[in-house]
Amino acid sequence: MLPRRLLRPTGGTMTPTPMAILVLGVTHRTASVDLLERLAFTDDDLAKAYRRIAEDPAILEGVVLSTCNRVEVYAAVPGYHAGFQALKRLLCETRGIEPDELAPPLVSHYEDQAVRHLFEVAAGLDSMVLGEPQIHAQVREALRIAEAEGQVGRTLTGLFHAAARTGRRVRAETGVGAAPDAFVEAGADLAAETLGGLRGRTALVLGAGQISALAVQQLHRRGVGTVRVLNRSLERARALAERTGAEHGELEELPAALAEADLVVSATGAAGLVLHAETLRAATADRSRPLFVLDLAVPRDVEPAAAEIPGVRLVDIEGLRGVLAERAAGAAEDLSRAAAIVEEEVRRFALRRRAEHLAPLITALRRRGEEVVAAELQRFRSELASLEPEEREAVEALARGIVAKLLHDPIVRLKELSTPGSERTHARLLAQLFDLPEDLLEAAPEHRPEDLPAEDEPGLVLAAVPERASPLDVLVTRNGELAPGAVVGTSSLRRQAQILRHRPDVSLKALRGNVDTRLRKLEAGEVDAVVLAAAGLVRLGVVPQHAAPMSTAEMLPAPGQGTLGVQAREDDEATLAALAPLEHAPSRRALAAERAIMRRLGGGCALPLGAYAEVTDGSVRLTAAVFTPDGAREARASAEGADPEEVAAAVEADLRAAGAEEILRTVGR
Repeated sequence: MLPRRLLRPTGGTMTPTPMAILVLGVTHRTASVDLLERLAFTDDDLAKAYRRIAEDPAILEGVVLSTCNRVEVYAAVPGYHAGFQALKRLLCETRGIEPDELAPPLVSHYEDQAVRHLFEVAAGLDSMVLGEPQIHAQVREALRIAEAEGQVGRTLTGLFHAAARTGRRVRAETGVGAAPDAFVEAGADLAAETLGGLRGRTALVLGAGQISALAVQQLHRRGVGTVRVLNRSLERARALAERTGAEHGELEELPAALAEADLVVSATGAAGLVLHAETLRAATADRSRPLFVLDLAVPRDVEPAAAEIPGVRLVDIEGLRGVLAERAAGAAEDLSRAAAIVEEEVRRFALRRRAEHLAPLITALRRRGEEVVAAELQRFRSELASLEPEEREAVEALARGIVAKLLHDPIVRLKELSTPGSERTHARLLAQLFDLPEDLLEAAPEHRPEDLPAEDEPGLVLAAVPERASPLDVLVTRNGELAPGAVVGTSSLRRQAQILRHRPDVSLKALRGNVDTRLRKLEAGEVDAVVLAAAGLVRLGVVPQHAAPMSTAEMLPAPGQGTLGVQAREDDEATLAALAPLEHAPSRRALAAERAIMRRLGGGCALPLGAYAEVTDGSVRLTAAVFTPDGAREARASAEGADPEEVAAAVEADLRAAGAEEILRTVGR
């Protein structure tokens, strides 16, 4: 009987998944300025985001990087799918963005691609202005804030420090980043084109930060006659003006100052608009000369409607993209060298990560070597006793040196040969060779295999079946209870029939979508419970608060549930040989029996059929059942034997004798 009270599991076979690196976000390459400014994080927004990161079990570490070029979240996650959904939720819910709005511009990078992406970002290679210097400080500041919030650990701290080193190398060893004011320079070129030159003109610079300082310097170099800095803080405006030889004033003076200006450069960093279209319309109503407005802020400072005012030319970050892209194309040699540095640092970081994964095993191996030396010295203690102290020390040093030398090459080769996905295999071989505890291998990351195909295809074979994970289904509820009349969400006829067979009082609701979608519908109250596969939850790194595994007596699983397989071409001998270490013979035999009964009954995933095979001492025991959709009737049979096909044939015969054919007709089979 399915329980009415369900408790969160506190133990069992669910082991924590090692951390992987994932980045999710939008950049100037994929998103409009409008979307970037809507996603941009203020200090208050960051605090809220880090609270969400702390509460989400699918985000183990997190860093938010929000600049004028990008809004990205870097995270250490248990796995790709759960991490992707968690980060997407974070962006949508903290910024008030609908998921559909993010669908096209949202970009993710995983593991080495995520590492490479951050290194390119820190080096200024992914910026609109190639090599912009500000990004280096912005990356450092993003890490500092995450550290202050307590949301980073060893994985992201190491990643961001490596990114900072990569950025420093690119700037020191290439010409990338030699033009820090490229934004301003490109804008000034467009202004000169619009106004017929800048010499003797009057310019307003809004803001007193780094970009504003670069703007003042650029305008002075272009021969602008008067440059006036306006800022909300008069002291900051005065300080910048004194450093650069400009005039200064408060931002409240802007409407009056516009009447005399030929050029406005705005880079305040304010949360809202600084210059409205109506203000510009009023200031230019009685003038005949053009006004050029350059908005370098994200979120933007100038209302976009200003572009429609006669005589006003408004250029923002998006409008500079084409100009900057043309200039970046001329730096091919520097870009090639910078890309080589990034690749070198990505490999270096990957090697260090793999070494960290293998560290417990290597430590144990060295300790085993020390134990061997100590044991042998103890065995020959009587012979060594006759030696002089100096001679005895020399013998001991020689013994330790020989063992260290013998272990050195295996350790080095282990680090060199271990590529993503192979650490566990190589480490297990080493553990078996030297009789080391295999629980040390839990530090090695597992990577996602492909889904098992439903049927064999011509020219392809099921090359490997790894050891099966849990075949069970899990009942997930919102509050730990399944009250009378509760609504259970599932689109599986097999699950629906078995739920109704045990709990005819509940209602059923068809529920589609991925795991995250179904859990969101549960949280939103659309259903009171959902049924999910235990293996899928574990592989995705998702552990719902109220989840109860159901026994095979309560919920017979689908054929092959919890099993993965790897397909390969049947004539590809090299690949077949490489996949052989993945094979788990008992899991393959169980799968063969379950697929055989499914094939014999002419079914697929749409059939209300449950099947589960266990392999013990070479014998396969298969239990299968078919159900009417309302759960009122079932035909169930079991058989045991050495041959999976023969066992399936026996189960089929018993099922048909028990009325399976009549039951299957109720679902149109």
